[in-house]
Amino acid sequence: MNATNTLHAVILEGRGRLERAGIEPVEAALDAELLARHALGGWERGQLIANWREPAPAGFGERFDPLVERRERREPTAYITGHREFWGIEIEVEPGVLIPRPETEFIVEEALARLTPDARQPASETTVLAGSPESRTPNPEPRLVSPDARPLDGETTVPPRPRSHEPAKRVMERRVLQTDAVGSVRGAASEAVLPLEPAAAPAGFSESRTALATPKSLGDTDDEGGNPACHAEAGLDSDRRKRESRPAVPLLRIADVGTGSGCLAIALARWLPTACAVATDISADALAIAARNIVRHEVQDRVSLVHCDLLDATAGPFDLIVSNPPYIPSGDMASLQPEILVYEPTLALEAGPDGLDLIRRLVPMAADRLTPGGWLIFEFGDGQAAGVREIIAAEPRLAVVALRDDLAGIPRVAVARHVKA
Repeated sequence: MNATNTLHAVILEGRGRLERAGIEPVEAALDAELLARHALGGWERGQLIANWREPAPAGFGERFDPLVERRERREPTAYITGHREFWGIEIEVEPGVLIPRPETEFIVEEALARLTPDARQPASETTVLAGSPESRTPNPEPRLVSPDARPLDGETTVPPRPRSHEPAKRVMERRVLQTDAVGSVRGAASEAVLPLEPAAAPAGFSESRTALATPKSLGDTDDEGGNPACHAEAGLDSDRRKRESRPAVPLLRIADVGTGSGCLAIALARWLPTACAVATDISADALAIAARNIVRHEVQDRVSLVHCDLLDATAGPFDLIVSNPPYIPSGDMASLQPEILVYEPTLALEAGPDGLDLIRRLVPMAADRLTPGGWLIFEFGDGQAAGVREIIAAEPRLAVVALRDDLAGIPRVAVARHVKA
């Protein structure tokens, strides 16, 4: 057997080409392997390793080479393969939508922790600092922290962990590399759990994980304001009888703002069987891709698409609003990696001088549409935590409950709650 013709040798040569194109060695190794598996028709990694020293299958080089050429031009691997894993499901992606990243999975994790009765709180519940405005909210609810977390001394004053404030663009660059294996890693976070005094629910509000103001049954419909009905095809008597025979189940109403590929709305709909979602986007191209993903994952009866800016064409009310909005400062755009700057949609990236323009608009709009006790959970960039706290603090109907760290210990996801009727 000629060692230069083994599967390993061909992949190793592709890896070298990627490194010479300026891609970091670790990233080049993972990308070469992922592209090889794609060229092999979707082999699992174990299958690839088992055949590592075997001759490359007939035609493999002809399929593998053009994929490597595209990656050499710095096209993201996800666009080359046409999909990305997100929260255990495969999401179709192309240049019209942002590539889902692991940080965005924390939005799903935080939402499920608050909307499912048996969910454990993530180990890194918050980086809300003692003494900050949101930590002094009167009439606090019980702290939402991990059962495994150790009490902090004094539980009142904890200095922040020293951390450099890199530009928000680094958040995108750090995770532009993501294979399906990397993407499946979730649930980990930093070790810090700082004191938290979440805001109290409004007077008369009965605390529950689902935070429903007006529960509905699965058979109810409510199309007003873009809010979808949780039902099968209308007009089918047999389906109607089946629905009427079911016990009433509280209906969760969710909005996914700037849905892109639809990954957030789909993941939440799949994990929350009583949830109905409205997924909005200003990009018609993104909505077309989201529509394909919604059908692929069979949640089209519970996820509706709305072409609008943020929440403009929706009236709510919603129990949960999630978003991965644009948050890259305009001045940082030119220095982004080519994979991002050249290929990913600027509309999903850039958000004004400090990267917070869309978040400034989203927060009061969300407050208008949330039910009492409802949740707003959104992603933001590195170095933007203080700005996010200020924006939420300026909205009297919302209070910060948590700022969730990513795997690098950087605050990345804001969790806020509606506190006024």
